[in-house]
Amino acid sequence: MKFLRRLFEKANSEEEPEQLVQVYIPPLIDILKQAEDQKGAPLEEEEVLSFSDNSICMNMSTSRAKQFAEERGYPDLSYETAWEEWQELRSSTK
Repeated sequence: MKFLRRLFEKANSEEEPEQLVQVYIPPLIDILKQAEDQKGAPLEEEEVLSFSDNSICMNMSTSRAKQFAEERGYPDLSYETAWEEWQELRSSTK
């Protein structure tokens, strides 16, 4: 009975559920780097957006996504700003 009580207490708690964010699996940075290496030239905006739109994503809570990035050792690109972040990343690694 204690188990059921705890279960229902959690279900009835007034805590707001954590926001979900999309996380690329594998990281979009890795996908774009490989595509650019294969192309032998910088990717165009349409190419980056196509990879972003067609890559596999998983919904994760923001805290789990942050933990995932920390375990990986670097943050990934955001779906909404993939092109801009990719340009910034490329210019900072030259």
